[in-house]
Amino acid sequence: MQCPQCSYTRQARDAGPAGVCPRCHLIYDKFDPSVRARREELRVVAESRLHLERRLHSTWTGLLDRAWAWAGYYGWLGRLIAVIVMAGGVVAITVVIWSVIALILGVALMPNPRVVNVILGGR
Repeated sequence: MQCPQCSYTRQARDAGPAGVCPRCHLIYDKFDPSVRARREELRVVAESRLHLERRLHSTWTGLLDRAWAWAGYYGWLGRLIAVIVMAGGVVAITVVIWSVIALILGVALMPNPRVVNVILGGR
């Protein structure tokens, strides 16, 4: 019999019970192909997540590494560039937050159009 997990073909000289793979010790009667398929599916998902994490991490660390390399080569100018690169994310987040706050306040404080018409002499 060929093992469904490790593909080892059982030989006549192999020791041990006939229902157990001599190489990986899998019990043939308890093997479920759906478990193997699910395990492979989870492995693929984990690899794709790890790949994405590495790409995101390498992008930011690559920028920081280049900025710090400039700091070493060009002295104060390089350090300034490194600080700008690191602060860029903070500035972007701050701009987004203040834009949302301004939008919320603009909508909340917008006067009633009927009141504006009366003040301006309309109906």
